[in-house]
Amino acid sequence: EAMRSLKERPPQVNSDVYFCFTVREEIGLSGAETAAFAIRPDIAIVLETTAIADVLDVPYARRVADLRGGVVVSVMDRSTVYDKQLVNTALSVARDKHIAVQLKRYVSGGNDAGHIHKTADGARTLALSVPTRYLHSPACVAAMCDYYSQRDLLTELIRAL
Repeated sequence: EAMRSLKERPPQVNSDVYFCFTVREEIGLSGAETAAFAIRPDIAIVLETTAIADVLDVPYARRVADLRGGVVVSVMDRSTVYDKQLVNTALSVARDKHIAVQLKRYVSGGNDAGHIHKTADGARTLALSVPTRYLHSPACVAAMCDYYSQRDLLTELIRAL
């Protein structure tokens, strides 16, 4: 849907935008690393889901984000400290375009950015996550409104960059 939206209304600047669908994120991030070496991006925006830990007996301080709270923007996780300017730009675009957004409240996990940000010359990275309950189980739960906010923020952020 993001690719379709960008095709219908392309960014006003002349830039190359690549979409990579990678493998092996859970077992070494090697798919993202291979793609990053081939493309050598200046900026990488990683789309993912994040476990939110909003289940019984998990104290609020350890809950990552809220279901139906909007797309989750990470400041850091266990493998990456995200680009401060990209984080601020994402939050600003979300505010200006009235896109629901929330900051990841608890440092946990990691994703493909863990290798992308340090591949070759490196890349400025940002992670946009859909908050998900029961991640890595046979039946994950996510809210469509959070998915749409991820899609909308991605497309508007690409247009803004």
